[in-house]
Order: sequence, then structure tokens, then C-alpha cells
Amino acid sequence: MPFNFAYTAYGLTQAINNVPNTYGLLGDMNVSPGRGIPETYVRIDVQGSVVKVLPATPRGGQAAKHQRLSDEAKLIEIPHFPLEDLLTPADVQNLERVQNGQLVGMTVEDALNQRLEETRLPHDQTLEYLRVGALKGLVLDGAGETLLDLYQTFDLTQKVFDLDLENANADFISNCSHIFNHVTENLLGETMTSVQVVCDSTAFNRLVGHPLVKEYWLNHTAAAALANMTREKRGGMYGRTFEFQNLTFVEYFGNVVLADGSTSEKLIEENVGYAFPAGMRSGWETFFAPAHDMREVNTIGQELYVSPEVLKHGEGIELKTQSNPISVLKKIGATAQIAM
Repeated sequence: MPFNFAYTAYGLTQAINNVPNTYGLLGDMNVSPGRGIPETYVRIDVQGSVVKVLPATPRGGQAAKHQRLSDEAKLIEIPHFPLEDLLTPADVQNLERVQNGQLVGMTVEDALNQRLEETRLPHDQTLEYLRVGALKGLVLDGAGETLLDLYQTFDLTQKVFDLDLENANADFISNCSHIFNHVTENLLGETMTSVQVVCDSTAFNRLVGHPLVKEYWLNHTAAAALANMTREKRGGMYGRTFEFQNLTFVEYFGNVVLADGSTSEKLIEENVGYAFPAGMRSGWETFFAPAHDMREVNTIGQELYVSPEVLKHGEGIELKTQSNPISVLKKIGATAQIAM
């Protein structure tokens, strides 16, 4: 009797996209929301997101023309991240799981659901890695290859500030004001809800422990909150948040294992922070291209795809997953690296 695998590529793709993404602080903050597109490249107009104040004209006169894509538009190729896995009889045979407090036999469906959850994680980590790279201005893949240099693309230079936390008498308030002003002055018509700074745990501890910060909060009504700062679970991480001088500092301690399997990398390096405008309309987006699959050509891209292939003689099911994202921070000029 032939093995009947009742799950199609369409059904598995819908299933894996219904599995929650549990990894990634930037993804949880929704600062770079995803958008599916039918192409395998993104066209970004260098001037397209600049909002201009309209000129007044006589009633009935010639209206100003809304500027669309110009000759300065940049084409950004969307990378392809495939991953293969195999579900075999050994993943089901003689195995059990707990159901309603009792042990029951593992089914192919049970094993398949577990495999989809496990397979999603490397794609989720890859997506967060791309978003962090966009924040830094240099998007890399897990092998260290450059996918997108945003500063080169938009012909800009990264702005760097120093909070001078090693100096107990540093003009901390003034330094924070310079960062806030840089971000807001380079929005170029874009809107935001706040200026956020993601930083590693070492930098965050140095920040909240700085003498001037403690002195500032000593007689403040929120002093107790500073002393008893709680951790919030966001994107699979228990980080802290601290607001000071119009800046929201967010602790980020995530790390990933790169493609060689032996290199672990902190997503935000030690004693460094990155400031950016949060809550923009479209200044930072993640684009998803269609799958490399004849069934998906010119369709709207989804976050993840799964395609099954039953092996000969029922010896297993090959599962090929793929994601096709790129994170583009179009307002990279409104960001900054901060030495902490």
C-alpha cells in the first residue's frame, strides 16, 4: 500500500506561517514591519520618502505634481534562504507524547508539527539578523557576505556619538540631546513616535549606574522605578527599558550562531548602542519576495514557505523551507551608533 501524505505545500506553508515568531526584539517591537511583494527585488527612491510642504497657488491654478519614483531609484535584490530537513519513520516509530495526562503514540502529524516549529526558528533568527544589520547600516548573511550596505546605497556616512559613560562628570544630558536632535532633524518629513536606543547589557548597566543618572533621579518621583527596574519578555528576551532625556534605552542581549556552526555573535556588540526613530510610517520595512517555486511565481511574497517531497518506498518526507526577506531602513541617515 503506498504511503499517503495528505499535506500539500500550500497547507504546510499556511501552517508554518501560523507558528508564532518567538525570537527577535526588533521584530517584537514592530519597528520594521513585513510586507509581501510580487518581485524578487525592491525599488527604493532616494527622494521618494521625503515629504515636502506644498506651495500655495491661485485657486483654479496649476497644482503641484506629486513626485513618484525618480531616476535615482535604487534596485535592491532580495536574498534567498533555503533550508532542507527530513522526517523519517524513526521520528515517529516507538515514540510517545503526553495527551490529557496520558502517554499516547506519536503520529506523523505530531512529528510534522514539531518539525515545523523547529524549522521556523533558524528562519526567525535570520530575519532578526537582517533587521539588526539594517539598523547598523550593513546587512550580512550568516556566512559574513554583504547583502546590502545602506550607507553606500544612499551615499551617507554613519553618525557616531559618545555618551562618555566612563567620565563621572560628563555632560550626559547634553549628549542625549545631541542624539535626539540628530534623529529628528534627519527624518526628512517622516514621522515617529519616539527615539529608541538598543544596547547590550553591559552598556545598559553602565548607563543606569552612572552617577549623573542616579543623581538626576534621586529626588524624582520615578526613583523607585529606577531602583526596582523590571524585565519585560519581548522577542524571547527578558530585557529592561529606561527612559531618559527623550531617549528610550532598550536592553538587547540576543546572540546567534552563524552558518559555520562554531561562531556565536552578539547581535548588539558590547558597550555600543544604536539610536533610531521608532514608529515611522514607512521609513523601515522588511520585504518578503515570492518563493523560488513555479507555483509561486509573481505572487505576493509570504514570510515562510514549505514544500514536501515524499521519498521512494515511503522512507521519509523531505521538507524544504525557504524565506526571502530583506530589511531596508530607508531613513538610515536618522540613525546613529553610540559609544557607551
